[in-house]
Amino acid sequence: MRRGGCGLFPNGARWYENDRLLATVIGLAWLVAAVRPAAAAEAPRFLPWTEPAPATIRLTDLTGRPFSMEDYGGKVVLVSFWATWCTFCREQMLAMHHLKQRLGGQPFDIVAVNFGESSRRVREYLKDIPVDLRVVMDPDQEAAKAWRVRVLPVNYLVGVDRRLRYFVLGEFDWAGDEALGMIRQLMSER
Repeated sequence: MRRGGCGLFPNGARWYENDRLLATVIGLAWLVAAVRPAAAAEAPRFLPWTEPAPATIRLTDLTGRPFSMEDYGGKVVLVSFWATWCTFCREQMLAMHHLKQRLGGQPFDIVAVNFGESSRRVREYLKDIPVDLRVVMDPDQEAAKAWRVRVLPVNYLVGVDRRLRYFVLGEFDWAGDEALGMIRQLMSER
């Protein structure tokens, strides 16, 4: 019979009494760690929109001009819901700015919908971020409700036919080739 213990278990339990359980737990933890990155890499980022179309909401941009998705027919539009307190939103806005530059002159645009903050706060925030995006205000979060926003950042791709096609939850590299490929695919559906 083995004696002694490593002192890692509560109530004086000995190593040999728990070594099978520990080996099983360690094995499962290793398996999850080994499989998770592969599964995450295979998970689609562009999730198809299967819900009814969001209600038409009339908002205004930071200059006070009215905004409507109906103004963007014939273009692919990336609609991004964001807030100044959202850490990932800042990085994504910069990436979206680069994406817009890469697609300059093509039927593509970006609308950044602020989630319930004051225009004063948004203007102050944007002083530090050199982006060329149309910023639209959603002070009462009506658009967020219509578009079923549950987390930030969340982004939607609207096709040239003005139909909501895909959404992307959370952090995503909008300046990367995956985003560029999907947007070009949607632009080709003219």
